[in-house]
Amino acid sequence: GLEQSAIVQERAGKYQPKVTYPKTSLAESLQQCAALISADLGVRALSVGLGGFDTHSKQNMSREVGGLGFHDNLLKQVSDAVSAFYTDAEAQGFADRIVVLIFSEFGRTPNENGDQGTDHGYASVMFVVGGSVKGGVYGEYPSLDQSKLFIDNLDVNTDFRSVYSTLLANHLSVDPEQVLGSKFSTLSFI
Repeated sequence: GLEQSAIVQERAGKYQPKVTYPKTSLAESLQQCAALISADLGVRALSVGLGGFDTHSKQNMSREVGGLGFHDNLLKQVSDAVSAFYTDAEAQGFADRIVVLIFSEFGRTPNENGDQGTDHGYASVMFVVGGSVKGGVYGEYPSLDQSKLFIDNLDVNTDFRSVYSTLLANHLSVDPEQVLGSKFSTLSFI
């Protein structure tokens, strides 16, 4: 316990970022991830989070005065933090070993509610970033046509477990069925 903790602190403590990370909690968390990866301790997966996306009202409140709205600012925090992390990973020489998965635990409705926000939706989106990732949209591009909505929500067309299965099999070289408890198709993004 304590001996292993001291090793982690010693190795991660030597880390020097090669970019300036934004001054946000998400960026600071990703910088800590970079330090752990750089320490070469055999870390296979790390998780960080950013709250605040439960925007049921006034989702883009300040947009009408020319600035970014609340939701836009949250997305900018994610974009800036991931950009700094990945740029640092490239400069540190470990970008080829990482894949970043960005997802939300709930989707949002495609239509604005009466409080200038959106409510919990059925489908969501996942973004995958990395040198081994083949860019593009995987799955059917969602339609906003009323006849294609599921109870006024975007319908799910790709099971999120297929994304996990792909990463487990093709990036971590782990049998996805052992982890997920069932077989799910893999996608061709990696």
